[in-house]
Amino acid sequence: MTMHVTPTEALRTTPLLAAPVQARSHIRDIADAPLPRAYIVGAAGSGKTALLRHLRDLLSSRGMVFHVLDDRLDPASVPRSEVLIVDGLQLLDEARIEAVLLRAKNPDAAIVVATRPWPRSSAGSAIARRLGADSPSIVLGPATRAEVVDLLEAQGRALSPACIDAILTLTGGLGWLVARAIDAHDTARCTDPLGHADLWRSVEAHVSHRLDLIDDARLAQFLEVLALVRDGHAGPEGEQVSDLIAQGHAEGLLLRNGTMVPVVRSAIREALPPPQRLADLGADAVDEIAAAVAAGDEPSRAWVLAAGDPRLGASLAEHGDHLID
Repeated sequence: MTMHVTPTEALRTTPLLAAPVQARSHIRDIADAPLPRAYIVGAAGSGKTALLRHLRDLLSSRGMVFHVLDDRLDPASVPRSEVLIVDGLQLLDEARIEAVLLRAKNPDAAIVVATRPWPRSSAGSAIARRLGADSPSIVLGPATRAEVVDLLEAQGRALSPACIDAILTLTGGLGWLVARAIDAHDTARCTDPLGHADLWRSVEAHVSHRLDLIDDARLAQFLEVLALVRDGHAGPEGEQVSDLIAQGHAEGLLLRNGTMVPVVRSAIREALPPPQRLADLGADAVDEIAAAVAAGDEPSRAWVLAAGDPRLGASLAEHGDHLID
């Protein structure tokens, strides 16, 4: 068996929901196929790497040779009958994505690709279309109640329906957040199924850490504004917003439609010093915040009150018709 493992793989791997049952079933079908070919897509922490790990175990048990693409491996050097596994297509440069596309175009070449949905490229989209024509793509979305129950059963644990509902509400079903919440849940001391204050704080800490790792200033600012407004998508308009939503979703911080889940929103609000950051967020953001306050959004009102700075009030007065007292 030949195997190349990228050194960054461990950094991209997060606890997951043991991979959804349906996805694991698809992976078994792929491993059993005479020529494994598949496309897997999902946000950070959705379970892509774990599914590929499961696939490698299955291929190994069947005596099939596979290669995990890294900087040392040329895709063209892999025999067609041996499985090329690409974990993190979005991390490759243009030339290597084109090399992966060349193999994907060959219907006699075994290849399994996993990627985040952003950034997009024409070659990446062509890979998705070509492999999707051979077998249904595996799309890893938000966790369902059934998947949470499956994970708990696999761990020999059980949570009350109220606790599972609270975790799904807190996290919006984002896989890595659900896994963190389950890890942090203390069943023996769970006396407030609706509140889960300790669990909330623990998951917030993990969210804050991930936010600290964002190196794109535009995305960081967009997420800050989004956390402060009641509805809609503040910041740049049109295509720019769509791109930022896609980027935030790929990072595992937003749902696909741009909705920010409660624990991400609260983590950003907790970390945001109001007076110092208002000027950085800009006039458009102030408009959104003022509108949220006027609409009666209590978290936005609390954030404004916490500023305690007359400059903030002046900015809101300039950009909004309704102010807090």
